[in-house]
Formats: sequence, structure tokens, C-alpha cells
Amino acid sequence: MKNEKLKVGFKKIEFDFEIERHSVLMPALSEILAVYNSLGFAVLDDDGFKRLLKQPKEEIFTIVTDGKDISFAGLKMSSAKAFELLEMPDGVSDLLKKIEAVNQEVNFDYYLPSTVLLDGEIALNPVVIDKLTDSSTIYATTEAQKNAVKFIDGVLKLRDECFGERIIDITEFLSKSIRLPGFYEVKKEYSVDYSLAISLGDKN
Repeated sequence: MKNEKLKVGFKKIEFDFEIERHSVLMPALSEILAVYNSLGFAVLDDDGFKRLLKQPKEEIFTIVTDGKDISFAGLKMSSAKAFELLEMPDGVSDLLKKIEAVNQEVNFDYYLPSTVLLDGEIALNPVVIDKLTDSSTIYATTEAQKNAVKFIDGVLKLRDECFGERIIDITEFLSKSIRLPGFYEVKKEYSVDYSLAISLGDKN
């Protein structure tokens, strides 16, 4: 299709940096999940785990009481207040301390959307991975950009045919190889950089 984007490169360093940044909370969340699982409570799904992190006392109370309300003299008691009155199983206090410690170090609200509890393990959210992949991909979007990319591909193919070894750093190639055909010795293989093609297309 005429308006279809043409993928011409990938900014791997930028992608890896963003993946690492979005993964910063995963080790701590895995530790919290391990502590929770050791208590023998019901298995959590992603929504339940995130409720546990944001409102730990309320969520633990709901889990322990199987979602039943507690009332005193006919008056309904809040989950947080009822939690303080009940004797909780061993290990709950350690779980609460761990959640609180992590929440003080890292902003849950900022990093939680980047993670997901999937098949019993903490993982990077596939939606986040897709977005980072797209933002790190270099596209030729206009016809001028696509024509510039085709031109460079043609030049590189010609270079391969002439010398039998691939030069794929386009800046190096255009600055030296074209000016000195037949005399420039290939000593290094580079990674493809189509940024020049995109900028050339934008100028046309």
C-alpha cells in the first residue's frame, strides 16, 4: 500500500535501555510474590496481586475471610479496621513489611503498569514490549524516504558486486567508497544505518 510504513532499522541500544528501565521493579515483585505464596493463600491473578501491592491489608483481609464482611453490633466494619482486630497467620507481617519497604524505594503507580503476573511469574507487560519495539524501530514513511532507502540498497548491492564483501555503514560508504571506487579496502563490517536515507528523503 502506498502509505504503508517501511521498516528499515532498529535502535537496539535505545530499546535495551528502555526494557531495563521498565524492568526495574521485577526482582522486588518476584520476592514479594514468593513470600505471599509461602503463606499458602489462594493463588493470585494479576489484578489480585496489584491490589495486594496497593492495599495490602484490605486484600489480605479479603483473602483470609474469603470476601466475607465483618460487623460488630450490627455495624459493618471496614476491611482495614477489621484487619487490625484479627489475628493474622504467621508470615503476614513479614509480607506487609516487604511490600512497604519496596513501595518506599520505588513508585508502584509508575512502574506497576510495566509488569504483569503471568502464569505464576512476574513478567514485563507484553503491551509495553510492543510499544517499545515500535518506538525503537526506524521507518520510512514518505515516498521520498522510501525512494532514498531503495537508492541506498541499490548502491550497496553494486558495492557488493564490485568487491565481494559487504560494506553496510552508509555514511562511511558514501564518503569514501564512492569517491574511490576500486581503491578502498574493506577492513570492517558495520551495522546498517538508514538514518541518512531517512534524512535524505526528508530533504527532497
